[in-house]
Amino acid sequence: VMLRPEPHVGEVDDARPYWAYCKQGELRVQRCRRCGRHIWPVLPACPHDLSDDLEWVRTSNFGTISSWVVYHRVYHPEFAAVVPYICGNIELPEGVRMTGNVYGPNGETKADEILKGNRRTDALNGRKVQLLFEDCGHDLMIPQWKLMPE
Repeated sequence: VMLRPEPHVGEVDDARPYWAYCKQGELRVQRCRRCGRHIWPVLPACPHDLSDDLEWVRTSNFGTISSWVVYHRVYHPEFAAVVPYICGNIELPEGVRMTGNVYGPNGETKADEILKGNRRTDALNGRKVQLLFEDCGHDLMIPQWKLMPE
């Protein structure tokens, strides 16, 4: 269990179903029943046609890195043991992008172990990743991403 800062999940928070699905090991996003588009982040209405007729649908368990950064600074004390780490924007086949930590194909968490000296700014762009859930404490599971072997 990697203790992470506790996300705010309020009683009237539209994202409560999202966190409940994550706890069950399922990544779900909203989909508009009217236009069929997937929606992320969580919204009260579809940004495309303003419909509030939304449903929660399961996503694929795979994505593609569209951009990424390496965090070297400790922005919160609970992250001190994991720097430097990689955070990436992950493009899902459903047409939405999510942000999450990127781990190596064998579960490596440190950026240096994952990049193996490759300092190219596009070293991970286009790489395929697979979903995994991390127990972050606080009775929450958060989606993270593991590089697929090349």
